[in-house]
Amino acid sequence: MKKLTRVKLINWHRFTNTMIDLENSVLISGENGAGKSTLLDAVQFVVTCSANYFNKAAHENGKRKLTGYIRCKTGRENKPYERTGEISAHVALEFYEEQRQKYFIVGAVVDSASEGQEKTIRYLMDGERLDDALFFQGKIPKSISQFRTSNGKKIKIWCTTEKDAKQMIKNRFGRLEDKFFKLIPKAMAFRPIDDIKDFVYSYVLDEKEVNIDILRENVRTYQDLQHTLDNIKLRMGRLEKIEGFHRQVEEGTQKDQMYEYFLDRIEADILTEEIKQLESAIVHDNYRLEGWHQEIMAVRKEKSERQTIRDNLYTELASDKDFIARDEQTKKLQMLEEKQIQLFKEREQLMESVGRAKAEVNRLLKVPDADDCIRDYSVQLGQLEKSVQVSEFKDTLLKVISYKNQMSRKVYQRRAELDLIIRELAGEKKEWDLKIENLMKKKLSYPEDVTRVIEAVREEFVRIGRTPEPRVLCEMLEITDDAWRNAVEGYLNTQRFYILVEPDNFDIALGTYDRLRREKRTYGVGLINTQNLDKYDTAPEGSLATVVTSGNRYAKRYINMVLGKVMMCDHYSHLKNYKTAITKECMRYQNHVANAIKPAIFETPYIV
Repeated sequence: MKKLTRVKLINWHRFTNTMIDLENSVLISGENGAGKSTLLDAVQFVVTCSANYFNKAAHENGKRKLTGYIRCKTGRENKPYERTGEISAHVALEFYEEQRQKYFIVGAVVDSASEGQEKTIRYLMDGERLDDALFFQGKIPKSISQFRTSNGKKIKIWCTTEKDAKQMIKNRFGRLEDKFFKLIPKAMAFRPIDDIKDFVYSYVLDEKEVNIDILRENVRTYQDLQHTLDNIKLRMGRLEKIEGFHRQVEEGTQKDQMYEYFLDRIEADILTEEIKQLESAIVHDNYRLEGWHQEIMAVRKEKSERQTIRDNLYTELASDKDFIARDEQTKKLQMLEEKQIQLFKEREQLMESVGRAKAEVNRLLKVPDADDCIRDYSVQLGQLEKSVQVSEFKDTLLKVISYKNQMSRKVYQRRAELDLIIRELAGEKKEWDLKIENLMKKKLSYPEDVTRVIEAVREEFVRIGRTPEPRVLCEMLEITDDAWRNAVEGYLNTQRFYILVEPDNFDIALGTYDRLRREKRTYGVGLINTQNLDKYDTAPEGSLATVVTSGNRYAKRYINMVLGKVMMCDHYSHLKNYKTAITKECMRYQNHVANAIKPAIFETPYIV
């Protein structure tokens, strides 16, 4: 069940700002003119989505109009309405849905610019409760546009037509039928109940005629249902037979499982018998293993005895001088042979090193202005197989090592310098490649902060379904006289990269920009507020704004505001005749100061 819990009335007849709490069944009583029918008309105005049934609760032929409620009609000749001028009124109903245990609001906003010119919008908010912050901007009721802008995230459905509003009511209140919107006014326009039956037929039920064809069709439908029931009973009998077969299958399955158990049990008994046979074989093998251990012990004893005999013989020979001398000569000969083999290996390794050294020296001799120690080292390497003084070779080798270390440091230093230059050139190449790529795509490169802000705003617009996209100011401008291009580009400077959005989207874009600022990611980017620029539709004659045009009216208004105060002069001597002026050569005069704009500012054109 959906219960009406509260009613909010703002600028509705004499209700300026009233919140009415309701609970379960409510009795509304009061003297004539106290506002009973005014309250009921507010409820049915929202629920029926129509303003054609006002004052039916007080009089069947009530003729109150929406204008009278919004402007508070008094009937006095000198002052027929209490409220004049532009007025915004709100009627909102708060409901509690017991099944979902949540609140929702159905309401209407009315803007009235003058008598009889009312614009009504209806809306639905899910999960919200009535609160003054929804309807007031300061102490002034919000207009339709202000209400939608400030509560955009809370509004689930926004209806601009009566048809859409009725569809919203039907869906939200449980798929109501169209007659609901006629029964509500009929229920309010009642007389004292003299006959319950007459009341029900007149005010609750719709008039319907008895249709014999429909009754006949219902009888045929009943007969069809009876036939269907007979078929179902027949099918149920067949299903019972199938169930009997199913039970037989289950019994057979249980028997099969029992047979499988018996087979598994027989197999287990066979395995048990095999295990016993294997255990008997293990006992027999252990006896054989014990016999083998005894034989091994006998062999070890015999080996020990023979070892003792050998030791005794060596003891006797140790006292024999001839045996001792022969043994020492044999050991010395073995040592010399081993040393000879080692020296031959070292000589081969040395000659291999000499060959590699010769190759390295030949490469060093090709270096211009090679040191004399390299040539001496080359000569001594060639004489190494012959007689050469080791001391001289050692001195030359130390000089060569020192020279190579010195050259190695120079080479590494030069290589590091070249690597640094290569990295710098690679970075510059990457930047130029990006610029070339953007130019090929007819896309200019903007400062990093500008790109970051415009991408963040574009992503936010896509997320909430806002159009059109934000754009950079220079992309929407066109210079009609190329002779003044440098003057326009130079005077605007960084203003060319300001970001422009539609007036309704400015607050959203500003919120996104402020989030980037709080995250310390972006500073110094201009975001143009295009509201309240209507007075700049025309560029002043002779101003720099006359040579700049745009297909976007907001961009043109902003340029008219900025460049409309800058007068164009053919010669620098005329600059002082104006408060702000500029020449084609980019000599600028402003605040009684003349200065020349740096060519670096306008050498890359950003405006078409």
